[in-house]
Amino acid sequence: MEKKSSNEELQSVLEAIKSKDVVESRVQLVKKLGNLEISDQSDLVSVMECLTVSNPMAVDIVFFLVNSVPSLAFWEDFTCLDVSQCTLNKAIVQVAVKYIETDISGCLLQFLSLGSKASIWCKKHLKMTLMSTEESQEEEHYNIFFQLDITKDSVSELKNWFIWLRSGKSYTVIDAVIRLCRVYSQAVNQEFSDGNPETDKNCMEFEATSNLTHVSNITKCAIEKLCELGILAANDGGSLVTILNVLWKGVVSLLQLGKETLAVKVSVADIILTLLSLVNESLRCAAKAWNSSLKETISVTEARRIFVPVKFYLINAVKISCLYPSQAYLVYREMTHCIMIILTLKISMSNEEHMKTACEVITELLEQTSMDLLKSLLNSVEVKPELKLRILDWLFIGESHSISSNGDSSSDSRITSMDQIFLVSCEDMTGERTLLLGRVALFLNFLKYSLDLDEDLKLGMTSKLGWFLDILVDEEVYSSILVMQIPELYGSGKQAEIDWLPMFSSLLHALETFMIVVSSSAAWGGT
Repeated sequence: MEKKSSNEELQSVLEAIKSKDVVESRVQLVKKLGNLEISDQSDLVSVMECLTVSNPMAVDIVFFLVNSVPSLAFWEDFTCLDVSQCTLNKAIVQVAVKYIETDISGCLLQFLSLGSKASIWCKKHLKMTLMSTEESQEEEHYNIFFQLDITKDSVSELKNWFIWLRSGKSYTVIDAVIRLCRVYSQAVNQEFSDGNPETDKNCMEFEATSNLTHVSNITKCAIEKLCELGILAANDGGSLVTILNVLWKGVVSLLQLGKETLAVKVSVADIILTLLSLVNESLRCAAKAWNSSLKETISVTEARRIFVPVKFYLINAVKISCLYPSQAYLVYREMTHCIMIILTLKISMSNEEHMKTACEVITELLEQTSMDLLKSLLNSVEVKPELKLRILDWLFIGESHSISSNGDSSSDSRITSMDQIFLVSCEDMTGERTLLLGRVALFLNFLKYSLDLDEDLKLGMTSKLGWFLDILVDEEVYSSILVMQIPELYGSGKQAEIDWLPMFSSLLHALETFMIVVSSSAAWGGT
């Protein structure tokens, strides 16, 4: 009896909303609707159908959303004529949000419909809001429905997006987008696993696949927009660190949803390239500024201000590469180029007294993380062994004479300036002396971390020892190794310590470590 009474009250409210022509009256009734406790699945479906469209199964949902405004829909597609319409749409979204984390499998299309309509409406509203912030004092309207637009053309207003990113509303909206995609994905996965045996199997699979396509498209769009906003936040000079963290963590979180589908729809390789470009650009700007600082000592605070965001970009690149190693392999050259820039920059800074502190910070924050990026490929079971060996072949080519040398002092590996490091392209890096000491340092890191490599790679590294010995007898290389002091990191976490050692000592330690590791492996000829 209580359930019947509750259902009657719900139907009464829905009919009352439909009969009201005055927007303000509909707002109050929608709020009343939000206060009702709806536990029955069929009642929730009825509510969502009324909040979106009267007959969502009649036509293709996307066409319907864009081209139709049914008479029984509660949603107002007219935008920003007055505050009341904004208030109505806000009230409708709040009703939907109340049930977003419950079982919505029976009305997934309706939630998708409302989400799509809200996105389209937000685009219109946000543009008008951004245009009116400097012209209008209508704060009530400005604050009523400030939402994230995940459509493509709105990102062109960079200045206005910076204003929005700095506002407190951005955190709430970005989090809501991520949670919405996650809930949709979970609902679709449940739909695949909990099929109704009484339903025609072919029909059920078709509906589930259709829903999966809609969810994947929404997630793809969200990922792309979060990446674009992440680039904007990264280029703002460090004033948007917190929102930068939220955006890129959101990208990684969304990429974990429906991996098989997103691998086809989303260009994961481009996302990794974006993160690598943020790393390289941050380091380039720092090198340029420090080179022109009149030998002023770089403090720990200044160095960490630069390198902490760089580590954040690298960590996210590592996570994405671990999730999608096959796609990450497509950009292995760009990945190794970035790593060699970091190592060469470290060596270059170690020669400058005023940069020794910064050199310690880059060792502490970036060296291990950059190697983790490469190991995410080399240790993946999804990357074929021959492809892993191809990476080694490209990094450590067989003939030492292929390293170009024309006698120009600007190409001297001992005195490489930091500016020159960033002039070497990815395509040319294995044939340029500018990054030669960085390649030597990378090889030493392979030896030091060889315990983490699989047997094929250990065997591959033994075949590159000839290259290494040839490089060591190069006049510029051995003279640098014999006199150079570099920082080495020992331990981890709070126990980590930095110690300055001759590079020659580091070389001997790396070789010793590698010999111990391979002594019991097939690479040594053992069983």
